[in-house]
Amino acid sequence: MAEIRVEYASPQEESKAPPAAQPDAPRAETQIPAAPAAPSSTVAETPVASAQQPSGGAAGEGRIRLEFDSESWVEIRDADGKTLMSQLNPAGSRRVIVGRRPLSLVIGNGAAVRLIYNDSPIDLKPYIQIEVARLTLK
Repeated sequence: MAEIRVEYASPQEESKAPPAAQPDAPRAETQIPAAPAAPSSTVAETPVASAQQPSGGAAGEGRIRLEFDSESWVEIRDADGKTLMSQLNPAGSRRVIVGRRPLSLVIGNGAAVRLIYNDSPIDLKPYIQIEVARLTLK
C-alpha cells in the first residue's frame, strides 16, 4: 500500500522564519494511507524495511506481510543476517517487509499473527512451540 507523507509546521514556526532558515528544526510527521480504510477498521499498514520493492518479484527477494490480531514481538533477518525488523507490534497493525531470501522469522504470540509471503498465506501453527513461531522462508 503506498503512503503519502505530510509534514505540518505549527503557526509559530511559520511566523518565525522561512523553512530554509531553520534546516534543523524538528517537524511533526503524519502518515496518511493512500486508500481509505473501512470505517470500522483501525488497521494501519506500515512498511518496516525494504531493500527494494520488487516489481513482479525481484530475484532473490521475498515480501512478507504480517497482520496482528494481538500484540506480538517479531524479529526478521535476511540472508546476510541483517535484522530487517525487531519490534513489538500492537494489535490491529500490519507490517510489510521486503528482504533478501532466505528470511528467518521469530514471531512471539504466533497464533495471533497472519503471515502472507509473496502473496501466499502461510499457516504458522506447525511452527509454533510455546507460543513462539520460528521459521525460514526461502
